[in-house]
Amino acid sequence: MKLGRLEFAVMKSRPREFIARRVEYRAFERFGFDPAGRDVLELGCGSGYAAHLISLQNPKSYSGVDIMEEQIALANRRALPENFIFIVGDAADLSSFEDSSKDDVIIFGALHHIPVWKKVVREARRVLKPGGRFFIDDPNQGFVVLAMKLMRMEHDEAGLFELRELEAELGACGMEVRGKKNLLCGLMWSLWGVRKP
Repeated sequence: MKLGRLEFAVMKSRPREFIARRVEYRAFERFGFDPAGRDVLELGCGSGYAAHLISLQNPKSYSGVDIMEEQIALANRRALPENFIFIVGDAADLSSFEDSSKDDVIIFGALHHIPVWKKVVREARRVLKPGGRFFIDDPNQGFVVLAMKLMRMEHDEAGLFELRELEAELGACGMEVRGKKNLLCGLMWSLWGVRKP
């Protein structure tokens, strides 16, 4: 789902970058995310701010996918290593990536923007190498609904889901969920230690 004008502005704002850097990325690091020497795929990469954070850890390769050309244009303006690529694409169709080609798949608060989020989960599993890890965080459903009302924005309800639904989907496609945690006093949650056997 493409972002509306206001939400697009919010997603590339300094407060959003602060949350990505100080809350989400740090949580993933505490939960074992260490991209050094690994092939990383980020879904919903936006303007490339998380890619910048990941670049500081020297991954073997990084690919960022986002459906919005405007976001990819911003990401491509960042001074990042040559092994970092950004692609305009749909996270529910990762056919440009081979099976079992990525060590880590990561999503920073973007899964609720994708109405067919279950396809995203299955595609992430497909591209992960055996033993590969899936790191996900997202705002909880109630927070998204409240934020949309306060900002007078519409959101496709097909993309909204409860954490238990995501856990069930991960289990149904053979992924192991080893841990989860609430972030920002329960406004967000994070799943970590999700592995492809």
